[in-house]
This record gives sequence, C-alpha cells and structure tokens, in this order.
Amino acid sequence: MNEELIKLKNVEILPTKGFILDGKIPTQSLVQKWLREIHGINIFMSFKPNVKKWDFIPYFMSMNGKEYLKHNSEYLKLHRERKYDTYEEALEDGITESLQMLP
Repeated sequence: MNEELIKLKNVEILPTKGFILDGKIPTQSLVQKWLREIHGINIFMSFKPNVKKWDFIPYFMSMNGKEYLKHNSEYLKLHRERKYDTYEEALEDGITESLQMLP
C-alpha cells in the first residue's frame, strides 16, 4: 500500500505557508502531521455509515471543549451535505481548508 501524495493545488500553496519542499512532493500524511504539530490544526476525519461516505472537520487544537462544540456545530451546518468516496479525497480537501486557515 502506497501513501497518497499531495495534489498539485496544495503543493503550490505549501511553500507560501512555510512548508519546505525538498524537491519531492510530500505525502498527505506528512502534511497532515505538519499541520498538527507545527500549526496546531487537526483534521478530524469521519465516516458516515448510513451513506458509506467520508467527511472531515478541520479545527485548531487550542480550542477548549465549548469552543470546539460550537465550531463543530457551525461547521456541520455549512458543510453537512459534503460526501467523499474515499478517505484520501476527503483528507486532501481537509488539507486545503486547513491551509486556508493559516495566515
């Protein structure tokens, strides 16, 4: 099983957010870890068993429980119809949204 590489749209954004590209395209896993460890952004991945689809919610890990619940509720109102066939498709868009959360 191979790790999924980041798509070109995100490869182009990464250097503008401080990610150092060393000549090769990074994996989704590496970028997800960088977002979490360097910027405190987690991408919560969820599976919707009733429709057999994937979704995600990006959030700052510095939120307290009350802030997270409010963020989660508001986020789901805006994006509840979003459905991805694969974990990797959902994660890629989760990375895109997370990158947009960075200054």
